[in-house]
Amino acid sequence: MEDKKIQGFLHLERNLEAMIYEGIVKIGYVKGEKQSIYYDYDLLVYLLNIEQEQENIKMDIMPRLREFQTFVLKNWGKIGIEIENHRYKFNLPGGTIDHIYEKNKDNLFLSDLIGALSVKDCTLDNIMSVFYKYSQDIVCEESKNPEFNYVIYFKDTNIDEFKYCFTFGEMGKYYHRLTPFDYERLD
Repeated sequence: MEDKKIQGFLHLERNLEAMIYEGIVKIGYVKGEKQSIYYDYDLLVYLLNIEQEQENIKMDIMPRLREFQTFVLKNWGKIGIEIENHRYKFNLPGGTIDHIYEKNKDNLFLSDLIGALSVKDCTLDNIMSVFYKYSQDIVCEESKNPEFNYVIYFKDTNIDEFKYCFTFGEMGKYYHRLTPFDYERLD
């Protein structure tokens, strides 16, 4: 396979793992439980590293997704991919979820972050201390999007590639974790 295609498969695999693992951290892990996750077309094109020939015309990406299924077969087993309501639904069997859990269970960043946010008097400084625990090289800036107060992320995307958008308001404290692509789409 071409390097660009493999890089896309690895990017999608890491993103799927990250999304599934975030759900495990938030709601818990049940051995053998299967899960489904949805992606929109534009995000998949970004993750798969596909260059579209024409910007406003959607190409059929299912052949590439079938290749992705083969790419992850050895470690994940057989995953299902289908189109449902104009989104791509990834059906991950319980063995895949178990594999993702085992591979990521020692990554404590999300657990620490969610734990900090669950404290009643959590402040931006508390959030920053969680990030600093994992790297001194982070970015924290006020968000340009009125929906969020701050965006924080690691400069080294090998630690974590997501941009964390935080809101501290009347409804409490919460975050949204966005890929750089999704974050750019917000602006």
